[in-house]
Amino acid sequence: MVVNIVSDHPLKIGSSQWRKLVLEEHLRITSRAVRVNSSLSNLGHSAIADIDTCHENFAEAKLLACDELARHLSNSESEDLKNAFSFPLAIKSYNSLVATIKASGLVGDVIQALGTDDIIFHSPCGLYARTIDPSNEIKKSKIDGSGFWHRDSIGNAIKIFVCLDVTGNGVKTELITGSQTMDPFVRNWEMLRSHDCLDVINKFDDRIYSHYKPKITSISLKPGQCVAFNTNAVHRGIYLTHENGARLTYQITATTVTNAKLFDLFHQTSHFSNSRMITALT
Repeated sequence: MVVNIVSDHPLKIGSSQWRKLVLEEHLRITSRAVRVNSSLSNLGHSAIADIDTCHENFAEAKLLACDELARHLSNSESEDLKNAFSFPLAIKSYNSLVATIKASGLVGDVIQALGTDDIIFHSPCGLYARTIDPSNEIKKSKIDGSGFWHRDSIGNAIKIFVCLDVTGNGVKTELITGSQTMDPFVRNWEMLRSHDCLDVINKFDDRIYSHYKPKITSISLKPGQCVAFNTNAVHRGIYLTHENGARLTYQITATTVTNAKLFDLFHQTSHFSNSRMITALT
């Protein structure tokens, strides 16, 4: 099978010393998981936490994020938007959502799972995902790659999702429990979602689903709920479905300083610009 490989992936071409450093960090975190009694450490995902939807901070955050999504869509009328995309949130939205995450108690779980409170938080953004009907003739360019099985390949990083709004049947996230213990070095199959043939990707996804079905956890969120999961685990968003719906979530990623540097290398960013998030969430 021919696949497109990202030849400059940092875990593919990085120096042996860098690869050793990342692997040591991974082994430190995964070995700790067996001693920490939490679902985020052992399974790769936390329990779903309920937040009081009448809480002032949540209500404000929801309104602000919905307004920002509307503005984003309005400013992108000429763009060929995919079925799932992220957009930046203003500082006021961010502050409201930080309070919401604090209320969930998930930050403590994240610190436990990563084994340190020396954590970097980055990529605060809104994430809008809507389902599409695969029976239609859809161009691969219109389908977001996060809807296929993959890992984020940046070491042990934990995403926190706060669900702000749902329409119709919404969307869900599927995750192969326990797969976060796989070492973080990139495999060829991880880049299969960049294949130019949608049929090839779908067949691969079906094989993964059939093989790992007993270990797959499906996570569906309602407004006012949040969840955290380790992005080194194999996961996908469920967007290719006949059940129409959409979900607006707030997303932030927590990881160690070592893996934040890996994120910076891969995405050409600087985690130091996000230092304000460290004190905001801990």
